[in-house]
Amino acid sequence: RRIPAKLIVDHLALIAGKEDVTIEDAALYAIARGADGGMRDAESTLDQLISFCGNEIKEADVLSVFGLTSRQQIIDMAAGVLSGDVAGSLGLLDTLAKNGKDLSRLLTDLLAHFRNLLVYQVSGGDLSLLEVSESEVAALASQTESVEPDALSRVMGILADSDVRFRDATSKKILLEVALMKAIQGRRSMSIDSVLGRLQELRDPNAPAVNPAAFNPPAAPAQPPAAV
Repeated sequence: RRIPAKLIVDHLALIAGKEDVTIEDAALYAIARGADGGMRDAESTLDQLISFCGNEIKEADVLSVFGLTSRQQIIDMAAGVLSGDVAGSLGLLDTLAKNGKDLSRLLTDLLAHFRNLLVYQVSGGDLSLLEVSESEVAALASQTESVEPDALSRVMGILADSDVRFRDATSKKILLEVALMKAIQGRRSMSIDSVLGRLQELRDPNAPAVNPAAFNPPAAPAQPPAAV
């Protein structure tokens, strides 16, 4: 079974303490993220990092080993999507690509962040449903204040569709650029229910709210069997 990130982090911290190794909390979470639920992989990575870095390990060391993007950069990219900052989002992607970051993993991590945003919002901030560090909780709370669940769902759908097509893409960077621009457009779009409600308000401000079900025609009554 996949081991929760918090258990991996706690176990690695215990090992590091016994080996007199100083390691940042962000580095521990980066190892857990790269190991993707595998304790043995996490332990092997920690062993390699101790061999390469000595008795002090920072988050940048782990990111370099895995080709991962830092959590703060993922948060910044999500903030760009939510605020509609096309230039900022594409600029950050360009910087990460030039620094050799794994773009496939970047897309996966960005999708996971939007999943965390949606779960955090609809669950009322239930952290038991999330595998995030304490430093990420503040970002989740801040980013969910200005976005509706429908918008998050649309963004997730766009990113998930891009993730499916990523492996066969000729240019992974271009695919990710298009995905970011579509996500920004999806964030700004209105749901069908909102459009119908707004149209009704323009026609008659005093009219009751629109029930979307009213636009679905009733099923045709069953025809009596033909006489034999």
